[in-house]
Amino acid sequence: MAQRDASATPRLPQRRRNDILSLVEQDGHVNVSELAEMFRASDDTIRRDLDALAAQGKLKRAHGGAISLERESADHKPIGDRQFANVPAKTRIAKQVGDLISTGERLFINGGTTTLCVAKELVSTTRLTILTNNLLVPAVMEESTSWDLYVLGGRYHAGSQVTTKTEGLDFMTAVTTDTAIIGIGGVSVESGFTVSLFEDAAAIEQMITRARRLIVVADSSKFGKDHLVPVVTRGHETTLVTDEMPDAGLAEWLAANSIELLVAGPT
Repeated sequence: MAQRDASATPRLPQRRRNDILSLVEQDGHVNVSELAEMFRASDDTIRRDLDALAAQGKLKRAHGGAISLERESADHKPIGDRQFANVPAKTRIAKQVGDLISTGERLFINGGTTTLCVAKELVSTTRLTILTNNLLVPAVMEESTSWDLYVLGGRYHAGSQVTTKTEGLDFMTAVTTDTAIIGIGGVSVESGFTVSLFEDAAAIEQMITRARRLIVVADSSKFGKDHLVPVVTRGHETTLVTDEMPDAGLAEWLAANSIELLVAGPT
């Protein structure tokens, strides 16, 4: 969240709520603890402010804070609306990832449209073992596909066609894979890799923990986007595959965090 100059004088509730709403609309999301420090108020006071603003239909409450209605709408578009966005870029990314995967590998693949493109690209790669919470992946299998495919069950999210908070994901604690192929919602210097839902981040981090290496897939429309929940990737061999070079600041952040950058060439 952007830094603000907050007066030490406590604000009246309505003024404070108006200021909080302005921050939500400007930054897209806010955090309870940061707001409490900024407004010299208790966490409980800030939670009541956010609850009141949510009841008025002015923002969307989220675990640990709140997000703007505009951000909530953008972050939760049904996957059918997202599936046909930036298709050429996602196709290039998928082909680049295909070059990184060898016959016989064991893979985690999470939800999303870019990872779905990757799965389609991998159909001809033989003897893969794939574990996924992406419910669209089975549909790309062909009769001749020589995959061992495990679909992780649990809570069903219709809009994104994934499962989260699952016993199936707990099963992963007994599994190790060669590679986790992960789609994310945004990548920025301020917050790194981020997604919009805590449940998605939890599933992703379980996958990352059980994989030897991490391949993050994100088209250039994700650059500079800062979603609510960060995804921790430290300590893993990490490659970001994308379709365009990021700006200098983001490229420097990737290098400083030992994240290999691969820009997919034309198909």
